[in-house]
Amino acid sequence: EEMTPTWQAEGAELRKVREDLNISRHELSQYIGVCDQVIAKFEKGLSVRSRNMLSQSFKTSLELIQLKRNNSVDSIKQK
Repeated sequence: EEMTPTWQAEGAELRKVREDLNISRHELSQYIGVCDQVIAKFEKGLSVRSRNMLSQSFKTSLELIQLKRNNSVDSIKQK
């Protein structure tokens, strides 16, 4: 399958962010609305449909998951 150095770099960077945040591919895929395999292909730099849209959804979903987790921790601390 087609792959470019730019796609590989982007995928590797976003995979590292996802892993650093301890977010599974499955959890991320549920937020984005795609299957786990699409996330895996994206992170490897392989060709996926609507790559630009998926890239933005990937980034936004990572932020939302992180915010949701932080809010959950904050609400526990307030109790």
